[in-house]
Amino acid sequence: MVRATAQLRKLTRRDWYLLGGLTLAALVLRFVNLPHPEHIIFDETYFAVFAQNYLTGTEFFDAEPPLGKFLIAGGEWLFGNDSFGWRFVPALFGTAVIPLMYLLAKRLFGGTAVPFFAGALALLDGFLLVESRTALLDGFVVTFNLATYLLFIQSLQAGSRRAAFRWLAATGVVFGMALAVKWVTLAFIAPAAVLLIVLALRDRRWIRRIFKVRSGKALLDAIGARRENLLPIGYYLAWLGLVPALIYTGLFAIHVPFDSTHQGILGIHQQIYDYHHNLEATHPYGSAWYTWPVMTRPVAYYFHSAYGQWQGIVALGNPIVWWGGLAAVGFAVWQLVRRRNLVLGFLLLAILAHYAPWALIDRVLFIYHYAGALPFVILLLAYALGRSWQWRPRDPWLQAIGWFLLFGAAGVMGTLLGQSAAGLLPWLGAAAMPKVVAAPVGAVLAAAPVFWLAATRRFGWRWGKKQTVAFLWLALLAFVYFYPVWTGVALDVQDYGRRMWFKSWI
Repeated sequence: MVRATAQLRKLTRRDWYLLGGLTLAALVLRFVNLPHPEHIIFDETYFAVFAQNYLTGTEFFDAEPPLGKFLIAGGEWLFGNDSFGWRFVPALFGTAVIPLMYLLAKRLFGGTAVPFFAGALALLDGFLLVESRTALLDGFVVTFNLATYLLFIQSLQAGSRRAAFRWLAATGVVFGMALAVKWVTLAFIAPAAVLLIVLALRDRRWIRRIFKVRSGKALLDAIGARRENLLPIGYYLAWLGLVPALIYTGLFAIHVPFDSTHQGILGIHQQIYDYHHNLEATHPYGSAWYTWPVMTRPVAYYFHSAYGQWQGIVALGNPIVWWGGLAAVGFAVWQLVRRRNLVLGFLLLAILAHYAPWALIDRVLFIYHYAGALPFVILLLAYALGRSWQWRPRDPWLQAIGWFLLFGAAGVMGTLLGQSAAGLLPWLGAAAMPKVVAAPVGAVLAAAPVFWLAATRRFGWRWGKKQTVAFLWLALLAFVYFYPVWTGVALDVQDYGRRMWFKSWI
């Protein structure tokens, strides 16, 4: 079992530099041109309007818990009822996702490489960017979810029993707030409960056999937990059950005077349940739960056509991150079977808890319902890159295959970027370049860093580190290419169409 020691989990000066850089980059990406488009898009027609209703005292019926709209209303109160006002707080919470990913990876895996990969991959993902730049609820779901998991792990790793109690109390408060955004965050209970049961039974022979460890202490070490931090069951029932329920109820009580059904808390919840249970409406962007990881049907939140140009905001992930994440999940399952790594088991169970229940829902579903599971997929991809970072392959064929795939992918992305850049040159005051020329130029420029990594002996890096950096370079190229359709940048029709790789993306 691969373990991170307590020392490796401590934040160092390098961690603070990386955290600061990633967070600053996230802040810029989420706030640049945030008001565009300067009108309501997609489900902002509900959530931005409902938020304003709280400020004007207007009654309405809402089929979701109220906290997300409270937060959106805060931005509208500060900056006015306009696109910047209703998107301001979602952008702040979306920015927080990046350091939360870094810190959670640090708590689980230690070191610097895996936390940096987790933060960087989350930064380069388009779906998380889109959810951060719109007044919708799933960005809040991701932020509160990550904060809940981080605080829970911190309670197990705290330096003292008293500190563990404080972190657990904070977990309960944040968990209650998460529930007050969307009920789907209830999924946290499953992996948390299983982890606590495993740690409580760590000295049982059958548990040690499952995880291939010689002692219960090895299981504690695997997750970084301290024996004295495992509190009596009553504390967990109180702080992960009663307290979140009280927080949720208190926040919901604020909403009751604004509810148009006038049925009180229990009656409103019955109305919400009936709404979701009886919903029979279909939608052209609806998609089956099993298609989300491969992005068969992303959702276009915004589309505008004028003067021969198209603008779109599409809830589409970074293909390198999402499809790489699928491979990483498979790798994590293999590693779990082979090494019985408790951290991998915890993350895989988190994905299952946030993803599998959607298979039981027969109402129309959308790709944004994958938001709960996505951060844990990215964490597993960061773990896989961390293993690659340390990898020392002896088989030259494996090295060759890896470089072939990386060269090919970089060439494809460069070709696409070159075609797009050709249309920008006249706008920048430069001479026009035929796309038949721009495409191979782009391919060469994109593949050149990969070739340099393969050939250079600088830094003394082995193949694993080189190919890991090349993978991150591919994710960056994909981010640059798809950025316009994540933020509503105007493109000519052909250029926009080239970014819709499949007909189902349109």
